[in-house]
Amino acid sequence: MRIAYLGPAGTFTEDALGEALGGTDFEPLRTNTVFDAINAVIEGNADRALAPYENSIEGSVRGTLDILAFEAPNVAIIVNTVIAVALSFIMGWKWGPLNGFIMLATAATVVVIIVYMLVMLGSIRFYLTEKRAQFNVFLHLIFPILGIAMFAFPLYYQYQPLPPNPIRYAAWFALAWIAAGLVIGVVLLRLRPEALRAAERIYVDDEVEGADVPDVPVVAAG
Repeated sequence: MRIAYLGPAGTFTEDALGEALGGTDFEPLRTNTVFDAINAVIEGNADRALAPYENSIEGSVRGTLDILAFEAPNVAIIVNTVIAVALSFIMGWKWGPLNGFIMLATAATVVVIIVYMLVMLGSIRFYLTEKRAQFNVFLHLIFPILGIAMFAFPLYYQYQPLPPNPIRYAAWFALAWIAAGLVIGVVLLRLRPEALRAAERIYVDDEVEGADVPDVPVVAAG
């Protein structure tokens, strides 16, 4: 088993690797940066990566967290799955399995509808600006507007009339969820625009290169 980690020899990361694996037989792969270590797994040059995510002086290692979030999207998928399972158990325990399921479905429906409407608005802007030469009035203006109008009806009836409690909580939670995402996006745009730009590559790279992105098993070092 080949494990990539931040070199050179004698670093704390190398010490952590030895302690974590004990007597396990492995081939070390020293890299110049944490990104190179994780990328070695993505490209198939290593089986695992050891990456520091926190230290006793500065706290969280933001570079590692950014790489895992934006360059290794399977990590985000795992986190979302854990959150969804936890919410299912919590809501089922609090309000019963049926109400818990309906609440999750209601919140997800509202979020998905709003996201689709925003994507259609974004496509109109995209083809009116960056892809103006390819703009088609039917495909890139009329159809998106019709789609937004069609989605407006189910969105309206999520709130008129409001469902009974506790399902009503989910309808308002969905709006809070969307608002929180917009706030986080604005904060990232102002404070860490490079992290927000990196998110664009999660899907674009796959689309351009046409290659499958493997899972990235990472051993995190504290």
